[in-house]
Amino acid sequence: MESNDTLFIDVIVPLSVANKFTYRVPKEMNEFIAVGKRVIVQFGKTKFYTAVVYNVHSNPPKDYAAKYIDSILDDEPIVTAAQLQLWDWISHYYVCNPGDVMNAALPSGLKLSSTSHITINPDFSLDEMPYDYFTEKEHTVLEALMVNASLSFEDVSVMLSLKTVQVFISKLIKKGAIVIYEEIKDKYKPKLVDYIGVNPTLLNSESQLKEVLDTLEKKHSNKRRFYYRFYIY
Repeated sequence: MESNDTLFIDVIVPLSVANKFTYRVPKEMNEFIAVGKRVIVQFGKTKFYTAVVYNVHSNPPKDYAAKYIDSILDDEPIVTAAQLQLWDWISHYYVCNPGDVMNAALPSGLKLSSTSHITINPDFSLDEMPYDYFTEKEHTVLEALMVNASLSFEDVSVMLSLKTVQVFISKLIKKGAIVIYEEIKDKYKPKLVDYIGVNPTLLNSESQLKEVLDTLEKKHSNKRRFYYRFYIY
C-alpha cells in the first residue's frame, strides 16, 4: 500500500466485547502501522485504550464512520501473526471474546488504558539518574509519585494538560521509572456467621446461662429466628 493511501485497521480492544473494531489511520502514520503493534484508540466518548492491530486494509466500515487512531505505541510489533491466530483459536474454542484473550495474554504493562494506574518502580531511584534523562513533564509526574503512592491516567492527564497520556506513560515504563497496574475491586463478599463464645463459668450455673441467652434473644428480636452456636474458650 502507498503511503498516501487511506488505510484502516481492525483492532482488538482489551474489553469483553464480541467484535473487532475498525479505525482509520492518519496518512502521516501509514508507513509506521503494522499488524501486531499497539495503537491508542478512543472507545466511546471519553475512554482511550491500548488496542492491538489485527489487520491493515483499505476498506472503511459500512455501519459507522471510523474514528482516527490517536497514536502508535511500538516501533516493532509486540504480537506476531501466529500469536494472533492462536488468540483466534482460543476465542473460538473457549467461546470467549477477543478482548478477554488479549487481557489474559498481555502483561499489564502493555495494556495502557484510561482506567489504569501507575506507581514508582520499586527498583527505580530518581536520585541515581541524571536529571536530563527525563523531560520536565516526566519529572513533574515522578515527583508527584514520590508524594502519592499512585496516580490514575486521569490524574496525569489533568496534571500535564494532555488529552491522552498513553504514549507519555509508555516512555516512562520503557525508562524503568514506573510500573502500571489495574485497580481491582473485590466483587466477592464473604458470608459471615455470628458465633457466641460462652464463658466456662456460666456452664456451672443454669440460671445465669439462661439469663445471658434471654438477653441475647431480646437483642435479636427483630429477626425471624435466632440460632445459638456455642464454642467454649
